[in-house]
Amino acid sequence: MKIGFDAKRYFNNSTGLGNYARWLIRELTHHYPDNIYLYHKHTINHKSKGIEIQSPSYPMYYAIWRIWLIIFRLKKQKINIYHGLTNEIPFGIHKTEIKTVVTIHDLIQKRFPENYAWYDLIIYNLKVWYAQKYAHKIVTVSEQTKADLMHFYHTDKSKILVIPIGINTKNKSTKSVTSENYILCVSSFSKRKNLDRLIEGYTQNNAALYRFSNFSLLALKINSIRLSWDTFLIILCATS
Repeated sequence: MKIGFDAKRYFNNSTGLGNYARWLIRELTHHYPDNIYLYHKHTINHKSKGIEIQSPSYPMYYAIWRIWLIIFRLKKQKINIYHGLTNEIPFGIHKTEIKTVVTIHDLIQKRFPENYAWYDLIIYNLKVWYAQKYAHKIVTVSEQTKADLMHFYHTDKSKILVIPIGINTKNKSTKSVTSENYILCVSSFSKRKNLDRLIEGYTQNNAALYRFSNFSLLALKINSIRLSWDTFLIILCATS
C-alpha cells in the first residue's frame, strides 16, 4: 500500500500542525516502512528510512500543484491513499480512484471570522467544504470539531472519526502532580489561544499555576497576576 501525505506543515510548521504531521507519519512508518510519500515544495534529504520526498518539477508553481496538479503525480505513482493533514485535499481528486483522508483540526474561521481577512475566509471555507464533501474519511481531533462540521457543513457523521492528538513520550516531563484536581493546557502562546483569560479566570479561584515551559512570555504574564496557592493546579505546557 502506498500512502501519500501533504507535507507542507510537516516541514514548515514547528508547533501544533507540524507536530501532528510528524508524530503521525513517524508512527505510520512502523507499520508501512517502505511506502510513505511526502509531497513538498522542495526535494529534501530525509533521514527516515522508507520515506520518499516528492516535489513539483517547477517549484514556482507549487501553490497550484499542491491544490490541484498534484493529482497527476499521485496517479502516476499509483498512490492508494492520500491524507490531507490540514483541512484540505487536492481539488479534483474525487474523480480518481485514490482513497482520501483529511484531518480537520478546527473550524476557527467559522467560529471567529473576525480574525481573518475576507479573502482568506473564502479560500479556507472552499477548501474545507470540498474536503468534507469528497474525502472518504474525515479525522477530527475533538468532538467539538466533529460537531462544528455537522453544524456548518451538514457533514455526513458516518465519515467522521474523532482521534485526539497523541503525545511524544520521549518528551514526557519528570515532574509529578499530587493534586487530583488540575487542568492541562497544551498550547503555543499566540493571542488567539486566549491564555490570558484562562490564567486570570483560574487565579481568581485560588489556583496554583505550574509552568512547564521555556517561554519567557508565559512567565511575564504569570508574574503580573497575584496568585494564591491553595486549591488545584493549572499546568500550561508550550509546544515546540
